[in-house]
Amino acid sequence: MLTNILPACNLPEATATPLLSAKHVSNILCVTIGTLAKWRVYGNGPKFIRVNRRIAYHPKDIADWLNARRVSSTSEGGA
Repeated sequence: MLTNILPACNLPEATATPLLSAKHVSNILCVTIGTLAKWRVYGNGPKFIRVNRRIAYHPKDIADWLNARRVSSTSEGGA
């Protein structure tokens, strides 16, 4: 939840969508936290939000990243 990522943050309701931690996203995508870190370095992974030293992900960015990798056969790129 957002309170776990930014405990002292008071965001307006329009932007108060709960953010996901790197640990939560690693569980969703079945990859290690280290893999997420490498993806951030190389720009291969989903968009992320950095607040000071904390990393968070917006659920829509995870869904968009997954949808961009959707294919119909193994001959398509990205498989």
